[in-house]
Amino acid sequence: MATFDEIKRKIKATAGVIADAAVETYKVAEEKSKVLAKTTKLSAENAGDRNVIRKLYADIGKLYYEKYSTDAEGEFAPPVGEINDALERIALRDKEIAALKSTADITDEEVYYADDAETAEVEPEAEASDDAPAE
Repeated sequence: MATFDEIKRKIKATAGVIADAAVETYKVAEEKSKVLAKTTKLSAENAGDRNVIRKLYADIGKLYYEKYSTDAEGEFAPPVGEINDALERIALRDKEIAALKSTADITDEEVYYADDAETAEVEPEAEASDDAPAE
């Protein structure tokens, strides 16, 4: 049978190994946490820049459309035509909404518009008030 001193020595040795393993695990976890935090920060910055690029692409497209919507040529003609068709459909639905509201005596506050924010950016007549700062 092992003596008390032998048991004590084995426990200390085992505790030392466990402590060393815990310290090493902590160091690895700490390093991984730092790397994950940095990659998350960089990914978020990339997402922000991609959003800026998407907005600028949209602005370029909007400028092109405003300038050439009536005489687009080549590969630009089909998408410009689709925009014109969509704007015509929107105008027709807006007229129908107005007619429905007037027959039922409904105010604008009572009507839900699913895309108020998007509509302001799509409709040509809303373009004049585009003084909002870029996000």
